[in-house]
Formats: sequence, structure tokens, C-alpha cells
Amino acid sequence: MEFKDYFGYYVSNVFNRYYIDGINRDNCRKFPNNYFMPKKLDSGEIIHLIRFSSLNNLYEYLTSDPVINSRIFKQLHSSENDYDFAGKSYEEALKDLISNNYNSDYQEFLKLQKELENCINRPIHKYKTVRTLSGGHLNVPAYSAGVPLCYETEERIISPKFVRIDATVGYTCSTTKNQVFNRAIIMTNILKALENAGYRIDLNTFELSNIGMEYVHLVFKVKNYNEMLNMQTLYKILCQVEFLRRILFRVLETTGIYGYRWGRNYGDCIPEDKVRQILNLKENDIYFDEPRNMGINGYDLADDFEAAVNHINLADKIDVENAKRKFREKVKRLSLNN
Repeated sequence: MEFKDYFGYYVSNVFNRYYIDGINRDNCRKFPNNYFMPKKLDSGEIIHLIRFSSLNNLYEYLTSDPVINSRIFKQLHSSENDYDFAGKSYEEALKDLISNNYNSDYQEFLKLQKELENCINRPIHKYKTVRTLSGGHLNVPAYSAGVPLCYETEERIISPKFVRIDATVGYTCSTTKNQVFNRAIIMTNILKALENAGYRIDLNTFELSNIGMEYVHLVFKVKNYNEMLNMQTLYKILCQVEFLRRILFRVLETTGIYGYRWGRNYGDCIPEDKVRQILNLKENDIYFDEPRNMGINGYDLADDFEAAVNHINLADKIDVENAKRKFREKVKRLSLNN
């Protein structure tokens, strides 16, 4: 950090600390399951964490009047950015969080995803029959013979494996709609491929940005290991520009950040190595970076899929070459049918 930035950051902290600490305390008290007091790392960096369990939880947070950090955010980019950059208004974007209305873009997303999914050859799960003291189906001959283990149930031969996936919602202003759209399609197909290979998926989306020594970390749970993937939720978070530039900007404006520069540019995207450090991701945990860093250019979907698979390095989890070949075949089949 340059000296002038550090000095400005320090002076800003001194004059704003009392006011902004009050914001942190108030929002933390009102939203104890969402809002957490800032955490200072050994490196001196500060992490502001806000966590949401669902889109409904996010909607409840924003409609319950969390305190806005007006000392830093003298202008609210969440409501003042124009349509070309940020999409529909903040008020409309907020309603969309809990709306079941389907626009044409979502229908296109769902149609493409469904048609690709229909081409996947699903594995046949193998089970073995085991005898138990109770539960399952009664084995009448065994019961008549007085055998204690007279009930039968099916037990899966292959034990499930677990994998954690984290995907950033943030991206640079030069990112195109097609890049964002393709990444979401690719992500859902990789999820299906992993599930077909016997994995259970824990999926988190997040936005992590920083200015200087301050980081804001916004977390959105999409899927637990034992849950089905909600396509509408995934689409709203990953594909709608309003989610980032209206909704997340407004959440950011409620954080008790100190640095004066936040009011101008709302943070920088974080390199993958730093993301892995802050999120405590292990080597085998899967991270979906912003599209351009994964080689997703938004033109050819099959090329983007291959680039993404190579970037993530899934060789230890699925047959990568087979997955790429099948995906190309499916995309080619779709293009011929349209």
C-alpha cells in the first residue's frame, strides 16, 4: 500500500472508528446469525463477514433496515448506478430475491441445462441386501424360524464421497453476460458429473473484495451435502447482474468498514491464492473463479467447458477426458437440433 493510501486509511480509522463500531454493534445485535464483528488477522488485515443461509434470509436482512454506513458511502451505488451497468432498480432486484417469476433468460438457462442433463448417462447404483433386527422388509421364513436378524434392507455398496465447492459471485466490470451465463451452465454440469461419480456436494457462493488491509466477505449457502440443487437460486445468484451490482452492493454498504476509498470503487477482486487462504480451502476443494480467470470467454460453450475443467483440475475426481468429450457431443447435438 502506498504511504498516502496508508495515511488516509489510518486517519479515516481514527475519525470514523467510534461511529462505525456503532454500526457493527447495532447490526450484529439485530442480525446475530448473519452479521459478525470484524475479525483482525495476524497479518493486520481486517475481515468483515456477513453470511446468509438462503435468498429468503438475504431478503429478510435487507428489508429489516440494517444500518447503512453513510460515513463511508455518501452515495449509494446500489441504487444510483444506471440500467446499462447494473440492470433493473434496487427495489425490483430486491423483490426478485423471493419472486417465482421466470424471465426469458432464465428459461433459456433452464432449457439448455435440462437438455444437457438429459444426455448424461446416469450410473446404476449397486446395493446389497443385509439382515437387521428391525426396519426394512420382514423375511417371513427367517421370522418363522426364530432368526433374530429377520428383517432385510438394502445397503449401498459404495460409500458416498464428499466435496466442497466455492464459487465467487464477483467479477470485473468488463465481464460479459455470456461469460457469466456459460460459467453457470458449466458449473451445473460439473456438479452433475461429480454427483454421478458418487460425490455429495456442499456448494457455497460468495463475494470477497478488498481495499488495502480491509476485506469484505459475503457468503451465500446454495446447497448442503444432503440437498438437491435449486436451479432458480443458482441462476439468481450467478447470472443476474442485479444480484452483484444492486443486492450485494447494498449489503456492502451496511458493513462497518473504515477505509475511505471504499466509497468510490467498492473493492478489488481477490486472486485465487488469497481466496484459498481466507476461505481456508484445502488443495482438493474446488473453487470457481471469475470467468476470465478460468479461461471462459463467452463464445463457444464447449471450449469454455474444457478451459474450466482444465483450470479446476478434476483429474482425481472424474474421468476428465470422457467428461469433455461427452460435453462436446451434447453441445454439438443441441446446436444441430436448434
